[in-house]
Amino acid sequence: MSTTRTLEQIFDKLTGTTKWQLDFFIEIFNLIYSIQGRFNFQNLTRYSDLNESTFRRNFQKFFDWLGFNYQLILLSGVDMQGETIAALDCSYIPKAGSKTFGIDRFWSGCANRAIKGLELSLVCLIDVKKKRAWALDAAQTPSKLSEKENDSSRTRIDF
Repeated sequence: MSTTRTLEQIFDKLTGTTKWQLDFFIEIFNLIYSIQGRFNFQNLTRYSDLNESTFRRNFQKFFDWLGFNYQLILLSGVDMQGETIAALDCSYIPKAGSKTFGIDRFWSGCANRAIKGLELSLVCLIDVKKKRAWALDAAQTPSKLSEKENDSSRTRIDF
C-alpha cells in the first residue's frame, strides 16, 4: 500500500484533521525516504517545495499522535482482542546546559541514581501472547515535577 493511501485512510478516521495537514504529512513521509544527512527544517526545505517557516509552523501545531499511531496499528492488522496491555517506560537522556527545555534531575537506571538531563516517557501497547509491542505516544517529561511547590501543582503521576 502506498504512503499516500495509508495516510488518507488514517486521516479519514481521525477527528479534527484538515486537508492541509494530510498534504503536509504526505510531504513529510515522502521526504523521509529522500533526505540524506540530518532530518532538520533546513534539509527539509532543500528537498521540498515548502518553505522552512512552513515546516516550523506546522511542527509547532498540536497533532493527535496517539490517535494517529493507534489507527496505524489497527490498519496494520494487529488483533487488539487478545491479551493486550498498556505500558509506560521512562528513558533518561544525558544532556548538559542551562538553556535546554525540561532539563532537571531524572532517575537513570544505568547509574542507579538521579542525574541532570532529560527524560522521555513512552506509552505503548503490548500483546502478551505474541510478545510484541507498539509505541503509541512519546512525550518529554516536564522539569520540576518533583518539587513540592511547583507552579502548576502537577505531580509525576498527574503527568
